[in-house]
Amino acid sequence: MIANNFQIIPTWDFGCKRVLISSDWYSTLQKSNVKLITNRIKQIKSNSIITYDGDEYPVDIIIWSTGFQTQKFALPIYGINGCSLAEQWSETVQAYRGITVPNFPNLFILLGPNSRLGHSSVIIMLEAQLEYMVETLLYIDKNNLQSFSIKQNVHDEYNQWIQSKLHKTVWYLGGCHSWYQNVKGTVTTIWPDFTWIYYLLMKKLDLLLLILGFLIVLGTSLVLGLIGHFFYWLLYDSFGRYEKRAKRKLKCINNQRDDEYYVIIIGTGFSGLGMAIKMNELGMDNYILIKRNGNVGGTWYANKYPGCACDVPSNLYSFSFEPNPKWSHYFSRQPEIAEYLEYCTDKYNIRRHIQFNTNVTQLKWIEEQKLWQVTTQSNSQEKIFYARSIVLGSGPLSNASYPTDIPGIDKFEGPMCHTAEWDQSIDVKNKRVAVIGTGAISFTIDANHQ
Repeated sequence: MIANNFQIIPTWDFGCKRVLISSDWYSTLQKSNVKLITNRIKQIKSNSIITYDGDEYPVDIIIWSTGFQTQKFALPIYGINGCSLAEQWSETVQAYRGITVPNFPNLFILLGPNSRLGHSSVIIMLEAQLEYMVETLLYIDKNNLQSFSIKQNVHDEYNQWIQSKLHKTVWYLGGCHSWYQNVKGTVTTIWPDFTWIYYLLMKKLDLLLLILGFLIVLGTSLVLGLIGHFFYWLLYDSFGRYEKRAKRKLKCINNQRDDEYYVIIIGTGFSGLGMAIKMNELGMDNYILIKRNGNVGGTWYANKYPGCACDVPSNLYSFSFEPNPKWSHYFSRQPEIAEYLEYCTDKYNIRRHIQFNTNVTQLKWIEEQKLWQVTTQSNSQEKIFYARSIVLGSGPLSNASYPTDIPGIDKFEGPMCHTAEWDQSIDVKNKRVAVIGTGAISFTIDANHQ
C-alpha cells in the first residue's frame, strides 16, 4: 500500500509537535513493502495486530516507538515531613525555574519542568542552571547554612507567569497533543521564550550589563567582529568575572559519617557530567555520580536505534567550555555524541567518582541531620549513602513509555523492544515489522531500518 498525502499531512499547526528535520522518511513510505496504518490498535495476538476497523496484520517483530515518561517521576523522593514528590506532582509537574521544588531542601533538578526546549539547544539551558546551582551552593557555604528551600508563594507566582506565557504559544494553541503536555493539556516541559531570556533570568546583574553593553555597541560599534568580541567580554569576562569564577571554591566540611558526600549526582549524561565538572572547578572532590548501567552518556547511551541523531546543530550541542571541532555531521549522530561524553568524562577525571550499575531506589530527607538519605541497589545488594545536596541529572528522556491499554501485549510471541531500549540482536531482514508510534523517532527508524 502506498501512503497517500492525506495520511501524513498534519492537522495541527507547525511546531505544535516536534519538527522532523529530514524528509527521507517520505520516500520510505512510498516503498511497496511499507504500509502506513492510521487506525488505533485494538488487540495484539501471538503473531498479529488487530486494529479497531477489524483488520488483522501478521507481525513477526514489534518495535515500540512510544516515547518517554516525561510526566512521571519513577524515583520515590520524600522531603520535609515525608512529603512525596510524586504526590506533590500528581496534578501537574512544576518547579521554580525548572530547578527547585518547595518541601524538598537542597534538591536540584537539571532540565526540570518547563526548562526544556523544542526549538534550540538544551545545553544553553543546562549551563545556565549549572551556574545557578553553583552560586546557590557557594551562598550556602559562605553563610554556613545547612539547607535551603524555595518558598511556596515564590514557586507558585513563577509558575503562574510561565503558564501565562505558554498559553500564547503554539504548544497550547496548535491543536495537537504531545509529550510536552500532561493529560490535562498543561504544558509542563517546554520553556516558552528565548534561551537568552532564561540565561539572564538565572543571573543577577547581567541584565543591566547587557542593556548597557547593547546601548554602547549600538551607538559606537560599526564592525561586526567588535560587536561579537564585546558581547563575549560582557557575558563572560566583564569586570574580571571570568577570573573571579575561576577562584571560587567550596569549603571542605567534615562529614558526619564515612558514606556521606557533599553532593550526590544522579545520572551521567550532559547534566550529570556538567555538574561534576562544576564540582571539580569548585575544588570539591567529595561527590559521587550514580549510574544505573555500566556506561556514561545518559540518553545518548540508552538510545541506539537506527538513525538516532540530534536535531540541534552540532556546534550548539556541546559544552561551551569544551567545543568539539570534530563533528562529522551538521546534526550529530548518536555514536559521536556518546564518544564526546566519554571524552569529557576522562578529560575532567570524573570516572573515578562514578558508581556504575547502581540503581537509586529512594531519596529521603532527614530533617534532624539536614541530609539526604540515598538508598541504592547494586548486584542485588542494598547500600545507603548520605548527601548534603542532591542533583537529579537523569533527565526527561531516560524512562521508556509503554502503552498500558492494549490487550494482549503479553501474548505476543515474537521479539519486542522499545527504541529507548534498543535490542541489537533483533534481525529484521525478511521479517514483518510493526513500528508502533508516529513521532519523530518512528519515522527516523522507518527511514534507516527498512
